[in-house]
Amino acid sequence: MHASEKDQNLIAVVYPMKLKFLKYWQYIPLLYLFAFILDPRAKLRGLFNVLQILKENTGVDYSSYYANVKTKIYKLFNKYERKFGAARFQRAAQPASHTCKKKQA
Repeated sequence: MHASEKDQNLIAVVYPMKLKFLKYWQYIPLLYLFAFILDPRAKLRGLFNVLQILKENTGVDYSSYYANVKTKIYKLFNKYERKFGAARFQRAAQPASHTCKKKQA
């Protein structure tokens, strides 16, 4: 078998796999991106790196995904901070109360 025949055989196998991959991952759901960012091993920088690798291997430009998810996660965090941030600071300022009663001898 010549190299060109091997290449043709490989293309016949790899191309359908690439199409199947793109079918499911060309449009990545926002929830998946949030989950990826919230993983302490990945974070925003990890998402940026993964999207670059996907771009290199699939030819799909994911740069708008990164900007979009970064904007939305910051909005979500600010909303959470407005709703629960004040309660967190108030709780930290209050002295700890003990609910256990001392045993009487």
